Amino acid sequence: MRSLDRQFARRLPDYHRLAAKFITIRAGRAFFFSYLRAGQGSLHTIVVVPAGARSYTIDATENPDKHQTAVDVGRIIGSFAVQR
Repeated sequence: MRSLDRQFARRLPDYHRLAAKFITIRAGRAFFFSYLRAGQGSLHTIVVVPAGARSYTIDATENPDKHQTAVDVGRIIGSFAVQR
């Protein structure tokens, strides 16, 4: 995680990691990563969902002041499923 933090901090001077963890969604176990860019006024969420030989990435950018948007993005992420 330190390496990823260093890479983001080099590219984004206002980078601040909020969370990096595994979560369970409808599709199964996924890696959840979120960070704040205070100078840009944006909250970024990236979720990587492995599915056999493939993986899916969900990438969302939200306004950190809009609570309902964050709730909606959370619902979208939680509902993601892969048809097999």
